[in-house]
Amino acid sequence: MKKIILIRHGAIEDKYRRLYIGTTDVPLSEKGLKDSEAIGKYIADIDCDHIFASPMLRVRQTFETALSSEKIKTVQYKDCLREINFGDWEGKSLEEITKEYPDETKDWTKPANGFGFPNGSNLKDFHNAIDLFKQTLVDSTGSSIMVFAHGGVILSLICSILGLHRDKMLAFKTKRGTISTLDLFENGYGVLTGISIKPENK
Repeated sequence: MKKIILIRHGAIEDKYRRLYIGTTDVPLSEKGLKDSEAIGKYIADIDCDHIFASPMLRVRQTFETALSSEKIKTVQYKDCLREINFGDWEGKSLEEITKEYPDETKDWTKPANGFGFPNGSNLKDFHNAIDLFKQTLVDSTGSSIMVFAHGGVILSLICSILGLHRDKMLAFKTKRGTISTLDLFENGYGVLTGISIKPENK
């Protein structure tokens, strides 16, 4: 059995609130940096055998603030851990998207149909890449693994490990600057042991 520690990057600027920000490479806000400091204190005593991370700026800033210099050197970047590409919907609010793309918005609620964001990611391909990454976790040596990533990635990975259909993703919530944990077994499935844990910055 392996312990999987999933860490969502810290907060971004308020101007992006309620906007769909996926591949737009925005930095952390001051609050996000404080979130990362709190995460660092929370995980300081956790020994992990592997650390994987999205290469995007807001994630890099999170682990570079949270981890010791020795651990930072061991981080393995994975492109499959990048946030989903919302394509033409990047930077728009749900209200704007619903108004501009009424038909596509309806299809979005049916991931089994192979929905793809206009000029962006295909959901099936996105989730398949997460499933392959899960197998990387299963095949990895060691007993404790950290993953620094994004909300969509983390929710997809949680569903994959729990054996849930991706339409169950909305049953979970992981806020920015939080930690979720799972026990992962050799058969590729696991148990959720903690979700959206918010460390306090004391």
